[in-house]
Amino acid sequence: MHKLEEILKKDEYEIRKIVSSISALFKVTSNGIEPIHKSLIDWLSSPTNVQQKYYVSRKSGFKRLYDYLSVFYDKKRYNNRYLIKHYGK
Repeated sequence: MHKLEEILKKDEYEIRKIVSSISALFKVTSNGIEPIHKSLIDWLSSPTNVQQKYYVSRKSGFKRLYDYLSVFYDKKRYNNRYLIKHYGK
């Protein structure tokens, strides 16, 4: 969960609270947080859902990840080629 704290700029308590509140729709694994089904991501980020309570902006999410990863990439300290290759898909 340490990476989530860094990416979301939240403390451990806030991250645990977030993870607990989404645990019915997302499973927490050693690799991160995964949706129970791809259609969940489609629904959460659908342009028709913009005014809804549970809308998630893909653009903002990718920007947040970019900001986090660019620090490591710029310092040549990041070597996760899979993530770099598939980032933004």
